[in-house]
Amino acid sequence: MNFKILLLQSIMAMLLLNSCSDEKPTQPADEHLGSVYIVTRPDSAEIFINNMSTRQFSPATVMVSSGVHTIMAKKNGFRDSAISVQVITGEIITRSFDLHKTAQGAISLSSFPQGAMIYINGSNTGKMTPSVIYNLTPGTENVTLMLSGYKDTSFTVAVTAGQTISRTVVLSELPLMVVQYNNIKLFEKAGLGFSGLKLATGTQVNSNSADADIFYDLTEIKSQHLRTPAPLILNYTAFYNRVTFANIDDTVDAPVKSNTGRSWTYSKAITETNYSFLYTQDHHFVKLKITETGGGTGPSDPDKWVRVSYKYNQTARDRRF
Repeated sequence: MNFKILLLQSIMAMLLLNSCSDEKPTQPADEHLGSVYIVTRPDSAEIFINNMSTRQFSPATVMVSSGVHTIMAKKNGFRDSAISVQVITGEIITRSFDLHKTAQGAISLSSFPQGAMIYINGSNTGKMTPSVIYNLTPGTENVTLMLSGYKDTSFTVAVTAGQTISRTVVLSELPLMVVQYNNIKLFEKAGLGFSGLKLATGTQVNSNSADADIFYDLTEIKSQHLRTPAPLILNYTAFYNRVTFANIDDTVDAPVKSNTGRSWTYSKAITETNYSFLYTQDHHFVKLKITETGGGTGPSDPDKWVRVSYKYNQTARDRRF
């Protein structure tokens, strides 16, 4: 029995050996590959082989098959640069590119009325019309002009190297949409009523509510985010208190909202008799005045309160009143 088993195993081994001897040996996958080390000045250029992106950026080593290939380097703001190379199997060669800046163009922008903020491809340039925007790469630029009280106006400009393209735009005025709320009473504590206020609707709410924009806190009206303990959802409302007028019907417009300097704060003292401008988290301007204060006179009247009247501009970022 053991002899038969051994004989059978020997025959199977011979058959397997013979079958394998008929197969051609496979070559290693990288047998015909070479390497190109690519350097560009400046670096961080995207590398293309035969117009196909390698998804690598210089400096980098690229593995390619042997033979002649076209290598291209691309970088924003610079002209594409390409060379042909002879790649040799198993060898590493080095190629360098000196990239040259693309000739720049410019756009001259004017508007009627002037003073519109200029955005290029969604980014604020920090300039207002009329202005010239320099050092633009040739191609299509998306321009948006924004001015309080006017519709945002967007358009495209084809920038040409070495030229200044001029555009003049007449802005479309928005209808003035301002609502007024009068003598809304806010309490220092919630025992008798609410201390928070939703400015868009004139609704009294809890000061920790996600709907609250401002709330009354002892000696000041404050932005909701200053409440202690902090609400789960914070709403930031800025106050501009440098106003010397008391009549909210005076048609004076709000100043530009700035995130620098100390002109805008987050509270207003209830002793101030002039109105203040407010700027809500959702970008609406408000003109608010404290009309009356009271309460806190004794055991029978323990809770302080204030009354406020204000105008609310329903158009986002519109400073007009």
